[in-house]
Amino acid sequence: MKDVLQKHFDPKPSPIVQRFKFHTRVRKQDETVATYVAELRVIGEHCDFQDSLDAMIRDRLVCGINSIRIQRRLLQEPDLDYDKAFQIAQAMELAAHDDADHLNNLHAVLQTLEEAGLTLKQSKCKFGVPSVEYLGHIIDSDGLHPSEAKVKAIREAPTPTNVTELKSFLGLLNYYHKFLPDVATVLSPLHLLLRKDTPWKWSQDQEKAFQKAKAMLHSSSVLTHYDEKKPLVVACDASPYGLGAVLSHRMSDGTDLPVAYASRTLSAAEKKYSQLEKEALAIIFAVRKFHDYIYGRKFVLHSDHKPLQFLLSESKQIPLLASSRIQRWAIALSAYNY
Repeated sequence: MKDVLQKHFDPKPSPIVQRFKFHTRVRKQDETVATYVAELRVIGEHCDFQDSLDAMIRDRLVCGINSIRIQRRLLQEPDLDYDKAFQIAQAMELAAHDDADHLNNLHAVLQTLEEAGLTLKQSKCKFGVPSVEYLGHIIDSDGLHPSEAKVKAIREAPTPTNVTELKSFLGLLNYYHKFLPDVATVLSPLHLLLRKDTPWKWSQDQEKAFQKAKAMLHSSSVLTHYDEKKPLVVACDASPYGLGAVLSHRMSDGTDLPVAYASRTLSAAEKKYSQLEKEALAIIFAVRKFHDYIYGRKFVLHSDHKPLQFLLSESKQIPLLASSRIQRWAIALSAYNY
């Protein structure tokens, strides 16, 4: 019974973040259910038990049941229009383009919650705020920003003295990888120390990479909201140690505003590729990473390796004289419109 009650899958954060685009009024509604005090309303009559003296009905959850999971499931049961509100984690987010929209959406959401028998605690609700903090990010009408508190923690992090402290720093930094261009290449000296066969030795290379990584992230960093109506640009590059890519929107003034960054280190086998193959691999990495954004849409693909223009151009046929690896990648790219 415990396993059945707790069986629940939370939605992924990234699609929820994208639903905030261009909303200038945000309301955050926190939950009221807490461990051991969740009221058993309708189902309470089915949870009675009897001892030698009397019969009783539980009106609170029993120990051992994860009330947070049940609460999240209850929050997602109301049939809410995703254009009006999103249920995520232990909160409900409501966004709108202007004050009038905000009031209409608020009325619709509160009515839906009332019909579902759910209540909200007023002291935990925020109304009409221009931005909201969500899972370490600040979301507003301009886009997605890293939390100032988290940025401060990263920038003030002390130099690691062992592998455990290094892993802790990298874990915190990697949470904001989408704000950091080509961070995998920058962190490559630090990743060397994580190998089992590598003794701990903090040299100038590690210190330089550590300080550079900390300086890359700042609270003014912003990723613009994805917009289906704006042109897309995918730029990618390869270094001897890693791959980097950025998805951007081409604005009306000709500037490119980043939507997301992506990077990863090269494996031992991939480091042996020729530079042409590394640059081609960077393209494949980019289109796979941003597949949800670019598949079925026309986009501009940027690579600084000229020979790839003749091998992987959309207007070219599969290069029969190229290596089998390049041929496979050319076939994979044929599914995209660039």
